[in-house]
Amino acid sequence: MIVALSALGRDAATDPDFVTANGVSLLSNFLSYADSRTDGFRHKKTGTVNQMASEQAAYALVAYDRFKKAQNSLYDMTDVVEPTPATVQEVIDKINAIGTVTERSYSAISEARSAYDALSAEDKAKVTNYDVLVAAETRYEELLKAKKEQALAKLAKAYADIDKNKYSEAAQKKLLSIFQNAQLDITAAKSCEQVELLLEKALQDLKDVKEGSIRVTFRLIGAAEATQDVNLTDSTYLPEYVTWIPTTRYTLDEDATVYDLFTEALNEAGLYSVGAENNYVRTIYAPTILGGYALSEFTNGKRSGWMYTVNGLHPDVGLKDKTLQDGDIVVWHYVNDYSYEVADWKGDASHPSLGSGAYYYAWLRAQDITPEEYVRLHIGEILTVGRHGSANPSSVKVSDLGKSITFTFKPDAGYRVKDVKVDGKSVGAVTSYTAKKLTIFTRIVVEFTDDTLPFEDVTTNDWFYDDVAFVYGEGLFAGTSSTAFSPNASMTRAMLVTVLYRLEGKPTVRGRSGFSDVVVNSYYEDAVTWAADNGIVNGTGTTTFSPDTNVTREQLAAILYRYAQYKKYSTKASASLNGFSDAQSVSSYAKTPLEWAVAEKLVNGANGKLMPKGDASRAQVAAIFHRFVENVAKTAK
Repeated sequence: MIVALSALGRDAATDPDFVTANGVSLLSNFLSYADSRTDGFRHKKTGTVNQMASEQAAYALVAYDRFKKAQNSLYDMTDVVEPTPATVQEVIDKINAIGTVTERSYSAISEARSAYDALSAEDKAKVTNYDVLVAAETRYEELLKAKKEQALAKLAKAYADIDKNKYSEAAQKKLLSIFQNAQLDITAAKSCEQVELLLEKALQDLKDVKEGSIRVTFRLIGAAEATQDVNLTDSTYLPEYVTWIPTTRYTLDEDATVYDLFTEALNEAGLYSVGAENNYVRTIYAPTILGGYALSEFTNGKRSGWMYTVNGLHPDVGLKDKTLQDGDIVVWHYVNDYSYEVADWKGDASHPSLGSGAYYYAWLRAQDITPEEYVRLHIGEILTVGRHGSANPSSVKVSDLGKSITFTFKPDAGYRVKDVKVDGKSVGAVTSYTAKKLTIFTRIVVEFTDDTLPFEDVTTNDWFYDDVAFVYGEGLFAGTSSTAFSPNASMTRAMLVTVLYRLEGKPTVRGRSGFSDVVVNSYYEDAVTWAADNGIVNGTGTTTFSPDTNVTREQLAAILYRYAQYKKYSTKASASLNGFSDAQSVSSYAKTPLEWAVAEKLVNGANGKLMPKGDASRAQVAAIFHRFVENVAKTAK
């Protein structure tokens, strides 16, 4: 923020938009995170100095300094002028200025060395006291070595004097980490002053480690990238949730926050995020084996983003402001549509809580397994090859993920490729398809056909032959057995919604239908759930659907009419029903749908009658669906 304000010419110390009611400016608040002992910066005022915070603070301080000096912004350093190289005499004077070498001579020696090294070879030969510089460097290295030995000895004694038994397992690990990192830093130090600062910091950090600890669990649940914007108001489409970090137990300091847990968990898993340091996570990158994609706020729709729960509830504070308690269960999760999926969503007029609760906690349906285990379980679902043909390659390997893979499809003799669907959408009857970046979520389905019907009760002489051939070829209808279509059998409500569901491409469904007479895991359950959720069909009662009840012609027209509205096809066409002798028997709810169906030539009637209350046969429904696809769906595209 300070960098941005400085670039805009606004003073972070006085700008009224960034001064609190009690007079604390943005700059003053920023400086309160500084550590006076080391001149470093902390992420938390009560935490320890860390490199990332210090680097970010350095950018802010330089930006503000350049603003106060009326120099260019941090993003435009063209006004920086390189210093003029020292002359031979100036180098000689710098070497003489070193004097007696002490632990404080590092700056003078370094400055003299840099000035000498910048001279040309000819000028270097003119420096008459170069041997004094070399001797000073040698002497300083001796002092630095002794300083390091003393510091390492003090550090080792301080660590050894700590009674480790008083500390929790996590605290002991922290102590050891401080000790080992300090050893490395001191050993690599370039000056005696740096050794002193590093030792002082390490001793203080050891003292700051608290004895107590808490044990909590953490789980990270992501989602597949959406192929369309998620909006559960208009569609049941919901990308699959996948566990990125399975439930894992962590031991932390007793005053740890969700931020501490989040950063530790992601660091251990090798995952990267954006925004946590600013108290709001905008993006997390998926595990490499799942594609490594950036999953961010709004990636999957306008109501998508990252949230977290503690013991099943969503706190109303940022991750840095939520202190953890022993035994807490934290689930950091993506949500595709918070209005429908978050049970405790505190909405307003602009961000309402919607739905009946069918989608609540949908993310928890993800298997609590590692990404590697998920890939092992689901890699066989990427490619599905139907009967009477083959694909090359015939299966997908883990090593194929993330690569461009070309699949070729070869039908058996007498057959052809009927259709290839990629992620539920047809790409046509192609003989090859290239997945430019194959992922574990890619779904490729190929079907083959010989263009003949397997049904003994449908012949080429039947008026409905072409209609049955169409709906069977398109995968909308199946037979009532392997050799029978049963064209004269009545169409049930379950059969009808299943055909519509297939026409829609069998979108992903979450939750149950809510009807007590819909059999769980039946062939029509997902179809009923989808159709009911989208207002295409209604129940026959508050809790019943009557799946085995036959569909009448007027019911069929009404359902198709609502489906056309759901697809946003035009339903303006209308034709009078007065030409049919039984028009007066049409139910009021079906009058407009039947007028539309007659206008679109979906329904023709027989012998001057509509027979609206009569059961619709499978052959009749096949014909109507054939006409619907040709007359309504195709012309709407």
